[in-house]
Amino acid sequence: MKLTIVFADAEIEKAPEDGEIPLLDAYFYPDVEGRRGRPDIVHNALTILRSSLLWNHIDVAVCTEHGEIIIPEKNTFVQNYLDFMSQVSSLLSGGESEGYKLTRMNFSDFIQSLHADKIVALSPDGDKISLRNEILTDGHTVLIIGAFSDGDYSSPVYELCDSSVSIDDRILTVPEVIMSVLHELNF
Repeated sequence: MKLTIVFADAEIEKAPEDGEIPLLDAYFYPDVEGRRGRPDIVHNALTILRSSLLWNHIDVAVCTEHGEIIIPEKNTFVQNYLDFMSQVSSLLSGGESEGYKLTRMNFSDFIQSLHADKIVALSPDGDKISLRNEILTDGHTVLIIGAFSDGDYSSPVYELCDSSVSIDDRILTVPEVIMSVLHELNF
C-alpha cells in the first residue's frame, strides 16, 4: 500500500513586493478578499502530519490555485510559521528552499502523474463510508484534502476522483481533518 496526501487549492501566494511578510497572509494583509492569503492552513496541516507516525509512510504534495506544486522533504522540519513563509516564498520566487521543492503543473496533470490506482477526495458532501476501508487498499491511493478556508474545490477534484468521502457531519477545519485521518488510520 502506498498513500499520497495532496492538499488541493492551497491559498498560498507571494505577498506584494513592498510587504514585510513574504507570503500573502490575510492576518498581516487585512485588505485581502476572497479565498486568498491563508498559508497558515497548510503550515498547520504539515506540522500535524510531520509530528505523526504516519509521516514516514506517506508522500505529501501541496497544490496551489496557481499551478505550483510544493513537495515537503521528509528529513527537514520547518516548524516556525515565519520560517515556513520565508522558505515557501523563496521557492515561489524561483529560489532555493530548505525543506521544500517546487514544480509547476496544473492540478489535473499532477494528479495523473502520480499514477494512482485510486483517488479519494474528502468532502462534507461525500459518501459517509469508512475512510480507512476506502484508502487502505492494495496499490497506490491518493487522498485529496482541501487546503482552503471556505467553499469547495476550485480544481477539478470531483472529475478526477474515484470516490468522495465525508468523515464528519460537520464542516471541519483542515487541522481537524488531518487529526481525523490520523485517528481513522490508527496513527
